Amino acid sequence: MSIAGSASSEDAGFTGTVVCSILAEAVQLQAQARISGRLRVLHSGEEGRIYFRKGEIIHAETAGESGEAAFTQILSWPGGRFTFEPHISTTSQSIRKKWQHVLLEACRFTDERVRAQVNEGPPSAERTALLEAVNQLKDMRGVRCAIGQLGYAGPLHDDSPGASVLGTDARYLAFLGKQLGALFGGGTVLSASVTGGTPELRLFVVREASLALLLDPGTLPALSPRLHGLLASLGFSRGGALQMWRGARSPAWRGGLKCDRQGRVLKSTLSGQGERAAREAGLIIADALTTLGAAHPENALLALECEHAELEVKASSAGFWLRWEIASSNRGLGEAGREADGEVRGCPPSPVRADGTGTS
Repeated sequence: MSIAGSASSEDAGFTGTVVCSILAEAVQLQAQARISGRLRVLHSGEEGRIYFRKGEIIHAETAGESGEAAFTQILSWPGGRFTFEPHISTTSQSIRKKWQHVLLEACRFTDERVRAQVNEGPPSAERTALLEAVNQLKDMRGVRCAIGQLGYAGPLHDDSPGASVLGTDARYLAFLGKQLGALFGGGTVLSASVTGGTPELRLFVVREASLALLLDPGTLPALSPRLHGLLASLGFSRGGALQMWRGARSPAWRGGLKCDRQGRVLKSTLSGQGERAAREAGLIIADALTTLGAAHPENALLALECEHAELEVKASSAGFWLRWEIASSNRGLGEAGREADGEVRGCPPSPVRADGTGTS
């Protein structure tokens, strides 16, 4: 998604141009910032309005629809102009679900339409290779579901409910990596995993293509050799995430945050300008843990590998830890969290690796 915009002050709001098959990222940014106001979207003579109250979506309306139907219609627009107007409220409340659920449902509905257009198009080498990899993975023991996606188009040639849910979660996970990568100067997300629940979610990103898997717990070590070969054939050149999951190396964590369940920062190795990044990261991750809905949130482990950083979130009943390792050549905010001895102040050692086995 490309957003070009300007702002004179926080109270004045902002305007911009959205170029995307859906407006999901713009909506997420407003919700995760916990702000109140109105997002006004103009597209080909149509106008849509989405109202937020402390980050929750409470009402949406177009010329012919209101509530969730209007919200879905607005998100289906392929582009347009938007204006966010802070402090503008409404007495209507046509939406009462959590914003994460409203957004995911709208995305699923929109993706069904986009997916049909993509699947009907001429085959490309990239799409053919992705489909071949998915077909091979589906036949492997321990793989519950495997999908390939190109951009926002949804699962390729798979209309099953399970594939649709996995596709939505995978795109959300990729966006989460994009947000955290931007905060800590980590760059583009390459791979991600959510473990600790049943089943486990794995995501690999190669340019505009992505491969998402649902695996039985503990399946990855036996699957890794074949999976590594398939990823290499797709152009996935970084094997760091697979090596970490297999226990071949252990990141030297350089910084960390401790947050409560609401994302409020309790401890941090960041200071100065990094404090704002810490607060934003805490809120983003709290929303992510709710949205991804791990079966056992007290055991959830979220791992992200970006171009220049690795991040790990370990959830507990009281909150979560975020730890990161930043490449030495990177000069993003993560540098503020570095310690001379390479350890994270106050962060406990990880009790489990991302493959679900214990560490020694």
